[in-house]
Amino acid sequence: MAIIRDEIPPLPPGWLRVSDHRERWEKLRLEAQAEARRLAGILIEEYGATRVWLFGSAAGEWIFHDYSDVDMIVDGLDGRTFTRAWSGLPKRSKFEIDLHERDEFKEADWKRLIPEPVLLAERKDEADRGA
Repeated sequence: MAIIRDEIPPLPPGWLRVSDHRERWEKLRLEAQAEARRLAGILIEEYGATRVWLFGSAAGEWIFHDYSDVDMIVDGLDGRTFTRAWSGLPKRSKFEIDLHERDEFKEADWKRLIPEPVLLAERKDEADRGA
């Protein structure tokens, strides 16, 4: 039988309260975004990616905290090059990096799972074609 309480007891001393950490987490999120932009440049310049997006908590979809990772999507890499980037990029960052291929997401999944991706970088020749 479930116990129903009329009121929720306060958190014990020392337990995490979001309000106590919001400012620090926002600073951490901004650091993660700067790091993601730097890594996007590496993906474009060194690995030959055509586009790189940021999504998830680092993009501001929810709270970015001490245990969050930086979720990135890359387009334009063949399988072998993606594997090299997937294994090499995290070694170049203080953050945990979760790198995904754009082809991993069907169009319906892209819109549902990644509602507001942030385009971090685009290869110059790709950007010129779109103009």
